Amino acid sequence: MINILTAQEAANFLRIKTDTLYSLVDRDSLPGAKIGNQWRFIEEDLIHWLRSKSQAAAPKQEEKGAGEQSALVEIYQKFLDATFDAVFLTRDRVIIDCNDITLELYGYSRDDLINQSTQKLMAPEFHDATTWASTVDRTGILQTVCLRANGTAFPVEISVKTVFYDRQGDGGQHCLRITAVRNIADFGQDYWTELVRDVLRNYTVQSVQPGIARDDKPGR
Repeated sequence: MINILTAQEAANFLRIKTDTLYSLVDRDSLPGAKIGNQWRFIEEDLIHWLRSKSQAAAPKQEEKGAGEQSALVEIYQKFLDATFDAVFLTRDRVIIDCNDITLELYGYSRDDLINQSTQKLMAPEFHDATTWASTVDRTGILQTVCLRANGTAFPVEISVKTVFYDRQGDGGQHCLRITAVRNIADFGQDYWTELVRDVLRNYTVQSVQPGIARDDKPGR
């Protein structure tokens, strides 16, 4: 059954004013017919017209989103290049990008790190998720112990920025983190936390600062 609407009914159907309705007829080819001095509209035609407008707007929104994402990526890359700290980006605890300083600090190639768990970089004593609870819901600074590719350990100070987001398609919540790592091997034991000092007693500690080489274990 075809449902024919008056101008007022069509405006109510689209939830707009009648003046806007007439403007859309003239400007945006809103389908309708003038019979005598009265305009009439077919409800199904209005639905098709509205859907076509919605579909036409979708690519523009996607293009805008892609442009914003590209701008964010550019800013992120500039940040990576400018900082003196090791910085890596993780999604759900998996490394998806890092700067060259990260590779130098840990002694890995980029292929060795990308798509790997962050646990690859940490001493096993810090794999317990409860140790990282302070970085989940806020920006925090935490001392921990990391391992280089050659197995030597070094203490670090980590600053984490965490963002939660919903990814289209799976309906689940995901976690994106930017992690900045500062080597504090040469700051001295008095600067390290008690937990860091205790863990380092189990490893060979090697400075990774330029011009400094030290292989030892912290004394008790």
